Amino acid sequence: SGDLIEISIPEAGKDFKFNIAEKSGVKYISLNTFAKTAGFRTYYRPDNGKILLFLPSKILKFTVNSSFVVVGNKTLNLRSKVLLVNEEIYVPLESFLKILRDVSFKRLVYRVTPTGTRYSITKPRSETFTRKEIVFSTIRKISIEDKFNGLVALIDVDRPIPDNNFSYYFRKGDQFYLTIYAAEVDTSKLIIENRSSLLKTVECMQLNESVQFIFKLVREFNSSDVHYDFASSKVLVSLFYPDRERVKEKIEKARTRWFIDTVVLDPGHGGKDPGALRRRGRLNEKDIALDIALRLGRLLETKGKLRVVYTRKTDTFLPLWKRTQIANNANGKLFISIHVNACDNRKISGVEFYLLRPGRSEEAIAVAEKENSVIKLETEADREKYKGYDDISNILANMVFSAYMKDSERLAEIVSRKFTEIVPMKNRGVRQAGFYVLIGASMPSLFCELGYISNREDERKLNSPRYRQLIAQALYESIVEFKNVCEKEVAGGG
Repeated sequence: SGDLIEISIPEAGKDFKFNIAEKSGVKYISLNTFAKTAGFRTYYRPDNGKILLFLPSKILKFTVNSSFVVVGNKTLNLRSKVLLVNEEIYVPLESFLKILRDVSFKRLVYRVTPTGTRYSITKPRSETFTRKEIVFSTIRKISIEDKFNGLVALIDVDRPIPDNNFSYYFRKGDQFYLTIYAAEVDTSKLIIENRSSLLKTVECMQLNESVQFIFKLVREFNSSDVHYDFASSKVLVSLFYPDRERVKEKIEKARTRWFIDTVVLDPGHGGKDPGALRRRGRLNEKDIALDIALRLGRLLETKGKLRVVYTRKTDTFLPLWKRTQIANNANGKLFISIHVNACDNRKISGVEFYLLRPGRSEEAIAVAEKENSVIKLETEADREKYKGYDDISNILANMVFSAYMKDSERLAEIVSRKFTEIVPMKNRGVRQAGFYVLIGASMPSLFCELGYISNREDERKLNSPRYRQLIAQALYESIVEFKNVCEKEVAGGG
């Protein structure tokens, strides 16, 4: 049997579970998965194998194939080497958690429990790290404009840039530093278009193998997001400031009536739209999605004592825009869209959970395009409603500035963890893309792809009533946990 580790970090308000991997008798944990789940940022330099883990008050510096970690001016021993395997960074479990406890989280506790699966690290990419040739992205232009509750900068580049090539932070709240690794710029030819009333100046300079931007702002900002957007082929920089009046209004509203009492379940496709197609003798996506939704609804109503609203309860066709309208009109407090996936590569399997954000990968964009293509079956009047939906600014207005985005992220984190615990299927994690069906939902929302029916093993499981009940149970437990956490905070207990 293998092991599962449960970690609690009271200082960060985090509790989560991870699978433990092993190599040569040493237990390891994926640093990528840990950071993503805990909400900590990482920065990876593929040319020299350096990895930075940004904690609230410390930066931990790891090196692939080294057993040492640097924290400030101290060098600490991990006892075993850091590994790079298939783009994942693995760190020795016990020494890593001890260092976390020593340098940042004094109250961190963890517990190891057995599971039925062993995760073994068998093929490290190399025993000695080899330097990679750097492929530079050329920066030609940056344009900045105001958006509701913040500003957006678009940086023109000539090739995609991975997320781990971005490092960014605020200094004193009114200065924002962005460093793009493996990038080059001719500052004498750089075009800067500043149409923002919130930005005094933006400076740009070449720093060895990186380009740094310094945004000098007219007011304090409190959050940011940077990624390469495949839809526009640009780097998207989003800076947000707190709208204090809206926040105050939201808190007061929440304390009086924002308790999760109504869950809207949206079984994907239906009627003339079968969704992903079956093999002979198997179920189509529309049938699987409806069955899971009905099973989940029964659990929520009977065990959870919650009101459940369905966008459809029978095999009927429904335009995408109408699904969110049903949710909003029903005063829903949670929107769960249920789907299964398919692709040409039959080896791909597993579950995925999507938030409404501009797609960060070509794969995520392809999934969204497939799901959004249902509008071809809708009337011309229906299709008119989606004008501008693909525009990145429209997605930002509906997602980043939504009061419900953080809640959606929390829900996704809980659902992903519950599936790891309950459902015996590969968990491909939380992703993001511009799904039309999520745009306009006035509540936390999540788009669930619950397996690939193009994969024989996933298809076999999804055609099993017992397995679909497991999926419904995992979603039910996730919703109940999310409800309890949110209502505790609203009541002033969190």
